[in-house]
Parts: sequence; structure tokens; C-alpha cells
Amino acid sequence: MAFEFFLSYTRSNYDEYLKVFFDDLSKEVGVRRDRSEDPVGFFDEIRIKSGDEWNRQLEDALQSSKTMICLYSDAYFQSDSCGKEWHVFHKRRELYVKRQGGAVQQNVSLPSSIKPIRWLPFKTTLSDPVSLVHYDYGAHDGVYNIQGLRSIVKLKDSLHKDLYVKFVEDLAERILASGRETPLPPLDVSPSWDGTESIFRLRSDSSTAGKAFLPPANQRKGPRNVLFVFVAAKPQELKGRSPEPYLMEGGPDWKPFFPPNDLPIAGVALEVAADQELRLFSDELAFSENLVKDIKSAKDDSKIVVLLVDRWTATLPDYQRILQEFDNEFLYNCGVVVPSNENNGDSLQERAELERIIKETFNTRTTLIKNPIFFRDDIRSEAQLRAALREILLGIKAVIRDRAPLKRPTCEVSKPLPEVQNQINIRSLV
Repeated sequence: MAFEFFLSYTRSNYDEYLKVFFDDLSKEVGVRRDRSEDPVGFFDEIRIKSGDEWNRQLEDALQSSKTMICLYSDAYFQSDSCGKEWHVFHKRRELYVKRQGGAVQQNVSLPSSIKPIRWLPFKTTLSDPVSLVHYDYGAHDGVYNIQGLRSIVKLKDSLHKDLYVKFVEDLAERILASGRETPLPPLDVSPSWDGTESIFRLRSDSSTAGKAFLPPANQRKGPRNVLFVFVAAKPQELKGRSPEPYLMEGGPDWKPFFPPNDLPIAGVALEVAADQELRLFSDELAFSENLVKDIKSAKDDSKIVVLLVDRWTATLPDYQRILQEFDNEFLYNCGVVVPSNENNGDSLQERAELERIIKETFNTRTTLIKNPIFFRDDIRSEAQLRAALREILLGIKAVIRDRAPLKRPTCEVSKPLPEVQNQINIRSLV
């Protein structure tokens, strides 16, 4: 299935404005071509449904889509998934040049099938070949080049309507022109998602080949780094539960407030971390038997860890056992958030049982510590989740810094956080 464009974005930027932009661009591309019955854009949130073979559908779309629209932000360049998507399209561009008899080293001859958009302002330093693809639009001091397209979408019905309409029209024309003039061939061997490297981790020139474009997550240290653990089972593990809130794989795909909100948990968490005030680097930490060991390793590196726990998943024996092991070893670099959705049809009896299981599972944090920095289960909406995550990230960041080795004269004593000091002596627990 040949899509006119593939939308490459990071989950941390997924929100209503991103969906509006995709819909508007798809509509504009659709009305400008003759084949109205053919698909227009590939957007994994729409095209990949629960139970589908996620990797296979994604690989097929990367092989067949004619162009790729990239929504740039600092979080985008931290995403290995986005780096893999960029890499596959770049290799297809190189293959096109080779089949035309050209030299791929001459980057100026590569087709303009990758079309980046400044979605949010970013400070990431780009490396070749990523830096060679133009992403500015209009006047250098215009709103797009300063604030990014998201701010234009957000205010498109008031301040920036004409600018937004013109931008979408121009982009639709360029998408169709690229598809006609430089049709990209699929790679000779279909790319393996697991076997594809993120181009953001590699340099293109031979003298620096293989060196990090951005430091990998396991090399970054300090409280400006947060690891999110998305504790949500796969839908097939939750027998009798609707699969819709868990999409296909659970984990980062889990939608805690569905219905009515269909934003995945990863989109909320990573967006909060990347907020202009916090400006944290964020990555996912897989939930596994090694959870305690992994969080201790993160503590040694002064990293923040936040567990986002689905209440129904916590009822599964294997998940509950690992969570209890985690709770038994209080780790001051880690907070837990347990959102709940009162619109998902749970009965009063089920809610009471879920609350009992959560309290039993996190007995240390709910009974002994009772500090909102380290445990929250009163989250009933996306807005509350965002506020709670912000408070937890700021609080734990301060605790980590407070416990860092003193660089001042030993006669000085660092003061613990007032709110922590009033509720619990953190140092006595670790």
C-alpha cells in the first residue's frame, strides 16, 4: 500500500494539534490528486490497530511511502524509533541515486523525499546527513522558525490562519511533486525494525562513523535524565478486559483515560519531561524481572525513575510480585503514579478491590512513607497526571541533588527539602 507520506513523530509530541495537522495535510493532499481511492498518509496511531503486527505494518509503510514528514523537536532527536524511520528513508534515497547512476556521497543530489518540519523549537545540534535537509520556512524571524508549527496549528483559527493554510498547501504540493518526480524504490531487502540503527546515533562521514550523534541513554547521567517505566500489560494478558486502552503492546501504548482521551501514556510522560521549564532527557526503562537492579543502577547514575502503573495490570501475579519487590526496597530516586479512569465501566466493587490490591502492592509507599513525591494514586484525568508528574520530577530531582556528594566545605550542611523533611527522613531509608 503506497502512501503519499509517512508521518514520523515522537510519542512525546502526540496531542490534539498533531492530529489536527495530520488530518488537514491528508485532506489537502487528497484533493490535489486524481486517485481519491488511494491512501494518503500513514499515521501509526490510526493505521495500526490493536492486534495488528506492529513491526510488519511499520516496515511495509516505510518501504512503500513516497515521502516522509518529520516533526522535529528535541524529543524527536532523542527517539530511537524516529531515528530508525529517518535512516530507512535515507537509505531509500541513496538507493534511488545509485539506480540513477549517481554517487550517494554527493548529498545535494539526494531526492527531497524527507521533509522535516520544525514542530517545536529545539536546541539539538544536527549532524550529517540530517543537518543537510532544509527545515526552515518563510522569514527567518517568522513565527514558524521561532516557535514552530505546533504554535501555528494551536492558533490557526485566530492569529495564524492564513499562514497555516499557505503552509499546508505548499507542503501538499511538495509531497505530490516528490512522489511524481523522484519515486523512491523500496530497499532490496525489507528492513528489520529491530535490526535498524537510529541515524541520530551515527555520523555519516568515515572519520567519525559509529560515534554517537546524541549520547545513548545508558551513557547519560545526572538528574536531568528521567527513565519512565510503563507498567501496563498486553491486552491478551488482561483476559476479559477491553483491549482498546492497551492498543497492541500495552506499555507505552497504554491509554489510561480511554475513553474519552486516547493519548498514550508515553505521549503525556515524555511531553511533561521535555517541557520548557523541566527540560529533562527522557527514555523508557523496560519493565522486567530486573526492575530493582535497573533502578538501583539508575540511582547510581543519579537518574530519576518514574513508574506509571495500570491498576488492572497490578492484579496479575507476575507483575504484582515484581512491583512488591520494588516497593520493599525504597529507592529515593523513584516515584510511582497509578492513574485511574472512572469512565471505563469498573463497578464499585471492582474499584474497591483494585484499591486494596494497590495498597497491598505498594505497602511501603502507601503506609510508611506517605509522600506525594514518591507515590500518587489520586490521578483521575490527564491534567492531573501532568501536574503530578511535574511535581514528582521536580521533587525527586531536588532529592537527588540534595544527596549528591558535597562540593562545599565539610562544615556546611545541605538542607533537605522542607516538604520531605516534614514527612519522612529520607536518609534513614536508604
